[in-house]
Amino acid sequence: MAELDLLAEEFMSTDSQINILEQARRITATLEDNQKQSAGYYIKVMERVIDKGKAWVSKEVERLEKIVHEHTFSIVYCCLAMLPSYVFLVRSKARQSHRIQMMICCGG
Repeated sequence: MAELDLLAEEFMSTDSQINILEQARRITATLEDNQKQSAGYYIKVMERVIDKGKAWVSKEVERLEKIVHEHTFSIVYCCLAMLPSYVFLVRSKARQSHRIQMMICCGG
């Protein structure tokens, strides 16, 4: 993917974007299947920039950051919703352990 990173930089600083896009497509065609999806995003971004302009990249960054924030928030929310069950178990085990220690120390 380093090769595509270099092409992306060149793509954003040149007027011959179509040529760079074609190079990226050729490189993508030679990649293993597990790398093609990521490489496909390079192609998608280049196509969007050609169609909508360089400012599209900033909008895409904002969109992706929003998704990450919302996704992270939902994961945190789900974790917080589950934690009380664990806290109860931990407290319950701690109380049990404390009772056992008291019985051992105090003779019963």
